[in-house]
Amino acid sequence: MNHIKNLHTIAVLPASAEVPLVPFTCELYHALSANLKALRLSSQKVAAHLGSSVLDKQVDFRLMHWLNVQEDTSTLVIYECDYTATNWTRRCLRQADAILVVAMGNKKHHSQTLVRELLSTNQDGARTTKELVLLWPEDTLSPFGTHVWLKDTYYSGHHHIRAPKRMFQWSSKKTRKSPEKVSESEVVEYYEKNVFWTVDFQSDFARVARILTGNAIGLVLGGGGARGAAHVGVLHALREKGIPVDIIGGTSIGALVGAVYAGTPDAKVEERTKRWFSWMTSLWRKMLDLTYAHSAMFTGAQMNKSLQDLFEENEIENLWIPYFCISTDITTSEMRVHRSGPLWAYCRASMSLAGYLPPMCDPVDGHLLLDGGYVNNLPADVMRSMGAKCVIAVDVGSSEETDLYNYGDCLSGTWVLVNRLNPWAKPVRILNMEEIQTRLAYVSCVRQLEIVKKAPYCSYFRPPIDPFKTLDFNRFDEILAIGYEYGRRKIEAFMESELFNSLLVGDTSRNLLQRQVSKHKRLPPLERSTSFTDLAAALSKIPTVRPVKRHSLSTYDHSEDVFEDIDFLDQSDADNELSQSDFNDASEVETDVTDVITQQSSPSTPRP
Repeated sequence: MNHIKNLHTIAVLPASAEVPLVPFTCELYHALSANLKALRLSSQKVAAHLGSSVLDKQVDFRLMHWLNVQEDTSTLVIYECDYTATNWTRRCLRQADAILVVAMGNKKHHSQTLVRELLSTNQDGARTTKELVLLWPEDTLSPFGTHVWLKDTYYSGHHHIRAPKRMFQWSSKKTRKSPEKVSESEVVEYYEKNVFWTVDFQSDFARVARILTGNAIGLVLGGGGARGAAHVGVLHALREKGIPVDIIGGTSIGALVGAVYAGTPDAKVEERTKRWFSWMTSLWRKMLDLTYAHSAMFTGAQMNKSLQDLFEENEIENLWIPYFCISTDITTSEMRVHRSGPLWAYCRASMSLAGYLPPMCDPVDGHLLLDGGYVNNLPADVMRSMGAKCVIAVDVGSSEETDLYNYGDCLSGTWVLVNRLNPWAKPVRILNMEEIQTRLAYVSCVRQLEIVKKAPYCSYFRPPIDPFKTLDFNRFDEILAIGYEYGRRKIEAFMESELFNSLLVGDTSRNLLQRQVSKHKRLPPLERSTSFTDLAAALSKIPTVRPVKRHSLSTYDHSEDVFEDIDFLDQSDADNELSQSDFNDASEVETDVTDVITQQSSPSTPRP
């Protein structure tokens, strides 16, 4: 789910005939067009411009030239593959920087023989990034069975998308059409009239588009015990202001709140989190969990039960929003980033405070895992590595007390005890052994926190919750209210930043344009007299210079249009001059067409 560097081309490959392919590419085009110039190409569209004959050959240099022109004149090109392994499908995969394999998540997972065959060969992009996209009906409560799809190891990431009902209107039971038989022109016409002129930053398609292009907004929630209720308040403020969260992650209590939000990114977050906080206030449950303090004061059984009740048997890969949590692996002395596996188990690991709970045994490798706050209490750097362009980091950790008594080069514990018992003595603040060990455990974490605060990509939030203690779980509503009020003010300032606006709609002028468009319910699209696509089609008709053989080993196979060891152009001065002139003329034509488009363009998104 990381963003792809230097992304210019995306191939969309359907995993089965049930996938509404044309509506999917139209939705993706709509989302990508919010902040870059995108172009959608399909075999039908190419055949309409260049003729169907260019699709019959494995290699056609006229088609290759035309596609290269499209990629030069567009920031990003979406290649829509066919439902079968045609020459066009293979051409799309060869052109792609990233391949999205689209499947219906609610349908039975069939053997992906065709997909596996296409993705495994060198010529079809073995080195290209491949990501899985699972489509779900709009009313789906939670994805399921994702791990079955991810058994195919060639996927580097996955995305869950709640597909709008409009995507299935052409293949419904009423129309009795299978998705592969749907008329492309009919679908595109519908989207031009009803969708392309709208703006929706909250949709799942918009989230995937931002992640792919490296414009994602990441939210990191730090650890801090009961003070983590402030996270819920900040999430409420974000939702109220309409700021999308594309990736979420956290440590300790932040891991729990983030997991709840990733699974149900709506108003139920507050209700579910408050129920868990109420469980933590039960003295009876704590007494039942007490044990002989060999490794910890509590067995951990009651904590496990509370998390299992909250998350049930859900897994991290089944969450709507990409999610991760941090734990400390004391077996190998390193930080662990959990992005798949049982959700309750890794949240428990991320919240296992040493001395209170025993280390969690990793369900996969058996390593001992403790609270992630020991190594990275606010993992903004991890979020950044996952492709987030802007990271909102909410810190609710305890502030370290620095006003300590200077007792010199030696200290008598007896003197400290007498001083504490003497009501007339001046109170002094001296750390005890437990406090010293705790501070040592968090030394690396504090250093990491200072780096995060100064990072240019990070927007640092620190709600005023210092008066609250780590175990004040009974003060949920108070802490939440403080987090909400602080978050609301902080977010208002954040929304005015250039970075935030560039994440959603690109440059400032387009930002103003999109805000104007969003105020209207509908704007009729204006027709254009020409386009860059028309220009490219014209350029592709320029006669090509015939290849000149240099020696007897050079061959030209007319049946497959494959060149082998030949020079493409004669190196005579006349030919070189003619070729350069042709390209100069083409450049002038492109400039003229650009001027025409600028004068006649409308706020609507260009035709895909």
